[in-house]
Amino acid sequence: MAPTTTSAPIRAHLMIGAAASGKSTVARILARLLSSTDRPPAQIISTRELRIELFGDRGVFGPWAQLEAVMNERIADALRSGAPVIVDATHARRPWRLAITQALELPVPVEWIGWWVNTPLELCLEWNRCRSSHQVPDTVIHEQWSALANTPFSPSRSEGFAAIVAIELGHISQRDGQLEAHLNAELGRLDCRIRRARNSESRYQLHGYSRLLNFERLLFLIQLLTRFPELTAN
Repeated sequence: MAPTTTSAPIRAHLMIGAAASGKSTVARILARLLSSTDRPPAQIISTRELRIELFGDRGVFGPWAQLEAVMNERIADALRSGAPVIVDATHARRPWRLAITQALELPVPVEWIGWWVNTPLELCLEWNRCRSSHQVPDTVIHEQWSALANTPFSPSRSEGFAAIVAIELGHISQRDGQLEAHLNAELGRLDCRIRRARNSESRYQLHGYSRLLNFERLLFLIQLLTRFPELTAN
């Protein structure tokens, strides 16, 4: 299928949150809200569902490189078709997010929106215990939640997002359409939010390492040369 001819970036959506935080629920509602009759329906690309497809069980963590390759291919195919894309995984650590927002080469220009499902830790643990199967160890939830709560490394626009939308499910009821109405309102505010953020940044002059991925690579190289000063370009 030929790439879309539109010059404007396609918006793609990255779910962020600890296990059992409600990301998949938010993703399903977003998919419904983003789908329309004038384009292909929104596609949810879930690492949990890919594990079932590739390894036979969502609880089986096979080789990440194999899963990542399929995931990236599905993202590219969906974007080529013009379909809204929602990537559903924890993305609890910055390198995991950068691997998609800054390192992934895509066939069309993309504007990434981060949906940070910032559910309280106690509620994540409770919802995890209520799962009928494939419960995640509490230690994993603690680790992921703590990584996201670590302010210097919490999700931010500097990671390549046009906007970060924080959703606190502990304060929003999933009943009576309250969550859907809230998400629909957030979608309606995206244009204004992105415009304000870009206007506030327009006074800055970006340098060669402005992209966070490049800056972190530079810091790693400096650290490596500090520890091993005998290293050469070869």
